[in-house]
Formats: sequence, structure tokens, C-alpha cells
Amino acid sequence: MGNVTLNGQLIRIVNSIGLISPASSTLTDETGLATFTLSAGDIAGAGSITARATVDGTDIEATTNVQSDGGEVEGGLVLVANLVVATDDGSLILSRANPGTATVTDVEGIPVPNALVSFNTGFDTGLDPESEAVLTDAAGVAQIAMFTDRLSGGAGTISAFVQLGDSSVRSDSVAYVLTGDGREAIELVSNLGSNAINIDNVTPAILTARVTDHRNNPVEAILVSFVLAVSFPRVGELSANSALTDALGQASITLLAGTIPGLR
Repeated sequence: MGNVTLNGQLIRIVNSIGLISPASSTLTDETGLATFTLSAGDIAGAGSITARATVDGTDIEATTNVQSDGGEVEGGLVLVANLVVATDDGSLILSRANPGTATVTDVEGIPVPNALVSFNTGFDTGLDPESEAVLTDAAGVAQIAMFTDRLSGGAGTISAFVQLGDSSVRSDSVAYVLTGDGREAIELVSNLGSNAINIDNVTPAILTARVTDHRNNPVEAILVSFVLAVSFPRVGELSANSALTDALGQASITLLAGTIPGLR
């Protein structure tokens, strides 16, 4: 089997010298890369940095040696963290559509980019990102979403711990409730259109189901079942009752006219 690029793979970092950002873990992107920043820190010396991952139950790691001059100096930045879950209508729903948002500024209200925000939701599944660690963007904003329907109807509290060099701050805890907006979605389309379609022995319809994950990426090797609605007499025939999704997240079958005319 050749090399396979893993998107969303959790990578853990352990370092004995310098400062790492994000501090402990992050996820790979669509190219299979996970990016960390290693700065000198304030201790001179030699050490190592190790990246670790667990793939299909197997632990793997890679290590490189590092020499630091310990010349990094922090300027005593005072951080302010504001955590918000409420939607525009005031509800406290935490979901994929309405992520928890931490805004990090200095005491004068100026946004602080590239601060490490570690969220604590009380859950270890159904998170985006799964590591719960996010760097603030240019506006000083970091977000976390909950996306699994297994947590529908639950509730809890969320807080955020923010670090930038030697400066840190913890936000107040905010209560939230959960809505199940699901890990995966499915869409069914036909080559003959999306509304009522006409088929005959010459022109059957190709039905394609597309399965995507919570990031709208295609999901491969999902078994999709196709079922005709019950009718009498039985109108139309399926070429197969199920199919596996391909690399594009698509599974296709053919809807044949059959031997009985009618409307379904």
C-alpha cells in the first residue's frame, strides 16, 4: 500500500528545549502537514523535539535535536480573554453552525494574534478542532465547534485558557447547550435533474449519493443503501440496493424503468 495523506490527524509534540506553539498538539491539514512554531525560549542549551501520532492503532514518532541560545524575551503582555457562546437571539447553543468564540486582546483592547487558546468543553469527542487548541487569528479570535449528534440534548460549561509566551489568562466559564448537527451529511442527485424525472428503457436515471463529513470533505468507503418507496403496482427497478462511496464520497446506482408504467 502506498503512502496515504491523512487530513485531520492529531499530532502531539513533546519538546525539552525552547517554546512550542501550539503548546502540545494540532491537526494535519489537507496536505497531511501539521505546523508548529519553535522559538528559543529563555533557557540556553541543547534538547530535542518529538512529533507523535497514532495511526490505525499504531504509535509512530519522529525526533530531531535542537540547540537554543535562550535569547527570547517576553515583554510582560497582559492578556484579556472574552468567551462568547450566545447566538444573536441570546440562546446558548454550541454547535457546528455556532462555535464558541474566544476573543483575545491586550488591556487597551487591541487584538492579540497567534495566542494559543486551549478550550475546555468537558467532552473529548465531537470537537472541531479535536485537540481543543487554536491560535488566534489577526483579529484575536479563536473558535471551537461541537458537531456530533451523539451529544444532542446535552449541556455543560466551556472555558478558555490563553497563552502567549510568559503571559496567560483564563476566561470565565460559560454555560451552553448542544444541538446535534451531525458528523456526516448525505445528498442524493440524479443525472436527469433534481425534481420529477422521466425514465424509459432507453433513458434510465443514474442516482448518486454524496456523503460529506463535518468539514464538507468527501467520505470514502461508506455503505449507502438505496430504497424505492413502496408502491402498487411496483414501479421502477434499482440496479443494486447498495453501493460504497468512492474517493469523491459518491455512490451511484441506476434506476431502471422496469416493466410497469406509472408514477412514483
